[in-house]
Amino acid sequence: MEKLQGIKPVGRGAFHWEEVQEVQRFALPEERCTLLITDDSRLLSVGRAGQEFSAVIYGGDIKDAEDYIDGIDQFWAGYPDRVCEKQFAKLIGNMYAHFRAHFDHNVLKAIMDSSQDMMWVKDLKGLHLGVNRKFAEVVGKTKEECCGATQNDILDITEESAFGGGECSESESEVIRHGEMMSTEELVQIGSDMKQLTTYKAPIYDPFGKIVGTTGIGHDVTELNNMGLELGILLENLPLPIILCDENFNIIRINDRFRQVTQMGAMEVANMR
Repeated sequence: MEKLQGIKPVGRGAFHWEEVQEVQRFALPEERCTLLITDDSRLLSVGRAGQEFSAVIYGGDIKDAEDYIDGIDQFWAGYPDRVCEKQFAKLIGNMYAHFRAHFDHNVLKAIMDSSQDMMWVKDLKGLHLGVNRKFAEVVGKTKEECCGATQNDILDITEESAFGGGECSESESEVIRHGEMMSTEELVQIGSDMKQLTTYKAPIYDPFGKIVGTTGIGHDVTELNNMGLELGILLENLPLPIILCDENFNIIRINDRFRQVTQMGAMEVANMR
C-alpha cells in the first residue's frame, strides 16, 4: 500500500492531486474529485466529501470496515504492489472516463441550446431522448415534457396521418434504413400554424456499430417560402415586364407581363442567357 505510482499520502489519506495528474496524464480538476486510499477504517468516514468524481479504496481488514462497506469502491487487502498499481491505473482511468462523459454531455447541451434551429434526439421507437431550447420554445412545452414523448404526443396530433406525423416518421425510417444523414423538406403542424422545415437527420450508432436512434435539426424556412409567394404576387401585379437573374445571368423568374410583351414560351425563356 506504500507504493502507489509514487504518489505520497498527505494528511488524512488524501493525495497530491498534481502528482496523480502528472503520473496518469489526465486533466481531472482537483476541486471536483476526491481520492482516498487508506488502510485505516477510521478515515473511511471522510468518504467522498460530496464531490462528483471520487473513489474510496480500502486496503485494511474488511471486518473493520463493515460500517462503511457501501461507500468503498475497491478492496486491496493482501494485494501485491504490482496489482495495486494496475488497479490504481484502472481506477483513475474510470474516473477520467466519467468526467469526460460528463464534460462532453455539457458541451453538447451548450451547443444545442445555443442553436436557433430545432434540435432533437430520438430512440428507435420515436421517443425523444432530448431536445434543445429552441425545440421546446417552438412547441410550447418544457424539455422535460418532451423527453419520453413521441412527436405526435408533443404536437398533440391524434392521427398518424395528420401533418407532421407519418411524414417525419417515414424520413427517420429512411435514415435508419440507409444508415446515413439525409435532408428532407417537411410540413409540420404546430398548434394552429403550419411550419415548413428543412430537416437534417442522421443515425446514432452504439460502440458496436448498431443504430440505436436518430438525431435531427429542423431549420424553419416558413418565412422564406412566404416571402417567395409574396414576391411572386408582387411581380405578377406589376404592369412592367420583369425578369430576375442570378449572378451568372441564369433566369430565375419572369412575370406574365414579360411573356406577353416578348411572346416567348416557357422553353424559350429557359434557354435564354
